[in-house]
Amino acid sequence: MIYSKIKITGQEDLSVEVPESWEDVTFDQFHFISKEEDVLKRISTLTNIPYEMFNKYPELADFYVWVENKLSWSNNWDETSSSSVNFIMGDKGVFNFPEDIGVLSIGLYKDLQKEAQDNNDDVYSIYPLICASYYQTITDGDYDYTKAMELAKVFNKHPCTKVYQAAGFFLKRLNELRNGTY
Repeated sequence: MIYSKIKITGQEDLSVEVPESWEDVTFDQFHFISKEEDVLKRISTLTNIPYEMFNKYPELADFYVWVENKLSWSNNWDETSSSSVNFIMGDKGVFNFPEDIGVLSIGLYKDLQKEAQDNNDDVYSIYPLICASYYQTITDGDYDYTKAMELAKVFNKHPCTKVYQAAGFFLKRLNELRNGTY
């Protein structure tokens, strides 16, 4: 993350954080910018600069160009890390998803299938829930949809690359199970 301050006439200096890679972008941010066409709204989301300030303060025009150059990495999703998927889960420490997802409960499978159908036009929106469902099942032993929904909020704050990789892995496994190729 790049940390910077911007001097704005008549205002306090504005502290800004600019991500240096996809690892610095939360899943919430990724989900928003993946759907947003307005470049300024995307930059606002990634840098914590309120959107309204871009039009209000001309000083931000130079900063906008600088940020746009710093975010050039964001045009290439293929350059994301392919390292193993692990998450830091607060007081529980680092959690690694196992490669063998084991036996799925019918409830988990059906809930994720329903979420996928309900969110067919925005499949990314269920990625945190997919991660949370597996995490909750593995750590608690039994699947609980309500707990998984709460945990999904936690996964929204994790790096988008990790959530994307883990959810993609599980979606692939679910598809293989459905088709009998796993």
